[in-house]
Amino acid sequence: MTKEQQELNPTTAASPATLVQNDKSEEEIDLVEVFYLLWGHIVQIIACFLVGAVLAFGFVTPKYQASSSIYVVSASNNSIVNLTDLQIGSQLTADYQELMLSRPLLQDVIKNLDLDVTYRQLEKQISISNTSSTRILTVTVTDTDPQRAADIANELVKQARIYLPKIMETETPNLVEDAVVPSQKYSPSYAKNTTLGALLGAVLCCGVLLVQYLMNDTLETPDDVAKYLGIQPLTTIPEVSLAASAMTGTTTRKSPSIGQVNDKGEKKMKKITIGKMPQLPFEMSEAINQLRVTLSFSGSNVKTIMVTSSTPNEGKSFVTMQLWRMIAELGTPTLLIDCDFR
Repeated sequence: MTKEQQELNPTTAASPATLVQNDKSEEEIDLVEVFYLLWGHIVQIIACFLVGAVLAFGFVTPKYQASSSIYVVSASNNSIVNLTDLQIGSQLTADYQELMLSRPLLQDVIKNLDLDVTYRQLEKQISISNTSSTRILTVTVTDTDPQRAADIANELVKQARIYLPKIMETETPNLVEDAVVPSQKYSPSYAKNTTLGALLGAVLCCGVLLVQYLMNDTLETPDDVAKYLGIQPLTTIPEVSLAASAMTGTTTRKSPSIGQVNDKGEKKMKKITIGKMPQLPFEMSEAINQLRVTLSFSGSNVKTIMVTSSTPNEGKSFVTMQLWRMIAELGTPTLLIDCDFR
């Protein structure tokens, strides 16, 4: 398109920007709507908050830790420890850390204690640490049974003192302390876990609500119709019971007959006479009257009005008949056609 054509047709020139703007508007999330959405489900959020706290408090298995230590330095001349022994001990500490988690050593521990675990599972329960600038190795075992945690730590140190000197051809490391049965649990922290569980429950509930909100494309209010379709609703007819209103009046009609024949031999239908229609509730009568007024301002060229719906039994015939009656009462010639286009 040339520059002159764009100047003559500004609507066409601005259409790409309009499309981009519409695409951006579709991605917007109304934070006010989100707030009222969450506020409307505050009871469910609080319930999930409490459920998360209860689950975190009552369904977490406590764990215990037991530790044993060895000293990786021995006198080379069986009398006193010299500087060379200390240097060798410092160099061997890292080797001990790796070798104490070796498969043969862990399998011996499993066999001697008759444990129902694999060596890989046992390896995850064990941590070996070395205090900085020392030659002391601390073996820490975490287990759900405090007695078993102490037994594993002591048995691992015992087997390490037998197995590792043979492999490394060094002196046997000295035992610093045995592991004792822990009296207090190592984890979990009930206060921390309860708080995290409660927050997680509330966050999950909010997440589910937000996903449902974002995936819900149902038009539930007249504002939704105007917002998402760009169409202004003519009126909103409330759902009310007509049982009480029907008691206030009766409708009398002469049944139509197409069996009569006029003078020309043509069949014709009798005229339908409506004597009295049920009295509508005020809010419904006002809604239909608003529809009539809105249609009257739609333009003088509007001659045909079709009332339809997506599903049956939504009140098409009722609304059409009431609208037809109100328009006819004003003296406007009106033709009502009730038909099915299927």
